[in-house]
Amino acid sequence: MLIPVLVMNILFSCKQEATTSETTSSEGDTTALSSPSTENPNLVANMPWTFLTHQLFRHHVTVTSGKIDPEERKGHWIDFLENGKYDYGVWGDKTQEGTWSYDDQTKLLELKPSGNENPSEWRVMHKDNNLILIGTATYGNNPQQVQWIRHEGRPDKNVKPAEDEDQ
Repeated sequence: MLIPVLVMNILFSCKQEATTSETTSSEGDTTALSSPSTENPNLVANMPWTFLTHQLFRHHVTVTSGKIDPEERKGHWIDFLENGKYDYGVWGDKTQEGTWSYDDQTKLLELKPSGNENPSEWRVMHKDNNLILIGTATYGNNPQQVQWIRHEGRPDKNVKPAEDEDQ
């Protein structure tokens, strides 16, 4: 009974924010911007994905097949960079990198790791410092939900995060 209640609390504590960002071409056409762009760095602050790029996120909990295991990915973090790349790691070490794209209309985030790793797609929910990624079936490899907490830097295995003290 605890698992469904926790999952529902996580889901309802986050909301999908509907924001749009558009650009107008020289011909007057309006186009929605949905992925990072380095063409005009002055537009970065107005992009619908900046909630992803402000600091990195550390793993909080993963739910797979109704099972919650907060220890499974302890120390994992992900850092979405404004240039459309990301770094992923455990504690102080980067273990993976790749590219990401976010569609503000569908609230879908796609991660494409470098190397032989398979891509993944996630439905995004966020509020304040919480990021919930809910795996989609697009690539057939993602039957999970992950909660991430915004964090200033890479987690240190010798320091317990302040927000975990009450849990």
